[in-house]
Amino acid sequence: NWSRPDIAYSANQLARFNAEPTERHWQAAKRVLRYLKNTVHYALYLEPKEELCLSAYADANFATDIHTHKSTSGTVVLLGKALIGWRSIRQKHLSLSTMKAEFSCLSLLCTELVCYKQLLIDMRIKVHEPIVVYEDNQSAIQ
Repeated sequence: NWSRPDIAYSANQLARFNAEPTERHWQAAKRVLRYLKNTVHYALYLEPKEELCLSAYADANFATDIHTHKSTSGTVVLLGKALIGWRSIRQKHLSLSTMKAEFSCLSLLCTELVCYKQLLIDMRIKVHEPIVVYEDNQSAIQ
């Protein structure tokens, strides 16, 4: 598997400056490449004997893009202990609060979980319920 979820956030941040990169962006890109070179042995594993429960994590930062003041959503989806999905994406709208940024991220993740659940059902893999979602913002949860 050539996917590297451990650099999703860095790749997301660097991609924002593809049209007009500066020396600072080039240095950051080289740092990511050095990291990849030194961690080439990293891999994603799925243990066949473990119980395959679907779970997920959601988190967002609030208005950290210095140009647009938009927030970034980050999500992780696990099947058992194996990472099967991840995302780091700038939100399309402007959130006016931390709660709104977190709730938008959580909404995106729950929509994706419906798709993952259906995919597992189609593959005849039993989906244990409830699907646990971890989120650290109390206002977004309530």
